[in-house]
Amino acid sequence: SPFFHRQCEDFARRLYREYPTDQARLAGAYEMAFGRLPAATEVTGAQRFLRRYRAQLADTGGEAGELRLWSAYARILLASNEFLYID
Repeated sequence: SPFFHRQCEDFARRLYREYPTDQARLAGAYEMAFGRLPAATEVTGAQRFLRRYRAQLADTGGEAGELRLWSAYARILLASNEFLYID
């Protein structure tokens, strides 16, 4: 939905503004979304996603490309079962 996409874009802007590196952004994203740090397997999967998505965005560099990248990753986190359901 348009609302969900706007929220993901805002999430990405906050990550981009507050954290200087991919590693810090990943940790910040998990802290904001789940209240915890990512597990090693989650970091590995995220790094693989970021690398592949960046390759697809080769023509969109700089801040615009990074915001698209992190917005896409935010969609993954915010649509995950962990975010949607309380154990």
